[in-house]
Amino acid sequence: MTSTESKPLKQRVLDEMRYAAEDMLDKCFERSREIVRIRENGRIFVLSKDLLDGQRTLLSYLLGKRYAYAADLSETYKASVEELAEETGLNRNSIPVWLGELKDKGLVEGDRGDGRRVYHYLKESRIEDALKMIQEKLTGGQHE
Repeated sequence: MTSTESKPLKQRVLDEMRYAAEDMLDKCFERSREIVRIRENGRIFVLSKDLLDGQRTLLSYLLGKRYAYAADLSETYKASVEELAEETGLNRNSIPVWLGELKDKGLVEGDRGDGRRVYHYLKESRIEDALKMIQEKLTGGQHE
């Protein structure tokens, strides 16, 4: 028996199979840095927002929220429609439509935080897919 096999299964899972959102954020850091910036107060600034459509602007903002949360600059990685409208400048009435399309693509989820308001977030398992979708728009469909 090897030393790895002598560890209890739970410990082997924790040591060798555990996946954290921070791992994906770290892996995607350089690409994400080209899309968003985070101010000291945790507010997200989407770079090249004028080149992005509504869906990709929302994805960019939610990506930034993930990084702000990881850096302890935000209390959450989730955002309400109200926050998304205020911070991105997008039309408040269009945001739920775009979020629905992003949910249909499996990129975004939402849950009720206070019972009435839904808070949306970029799924950690789909960060790379979101980056690809954003970058394709920025590069005119050309892969880097």
